[in-house]
Amino acid sequence: MNIHEIHPVKFSGSSTDVSNKIPLLRTGHTKYSSFWATIKESAKDKYKENNMKNIILKMSQMDFEDATDVSNILLVEKQLNI
Repeated sequence: MNIHEIHPVKFSGSSTDVSNKIPLLRTGHTKYSSFWATIKESAKDKYKENNMKNIILKMSQMDFEDATDVSNILLVEKQLNI
């Protein structure tokens, strides 16, 4: 079991707020980490630094409860137009 931030610190998530933590099995943690790494790379490729604040704002308004929830992943992709 791993503990992961729902909204990663790199995307303005809190590293100390307990409500920003989620327990994930190793497989879920790997998928979740890979998902956010993909988002980070897509954001880097698609947007200039000055637009990153808009991406972070959109992501912070989304409700992620489980990294394996495909509908949430699709929602992020739609919001970021990726």
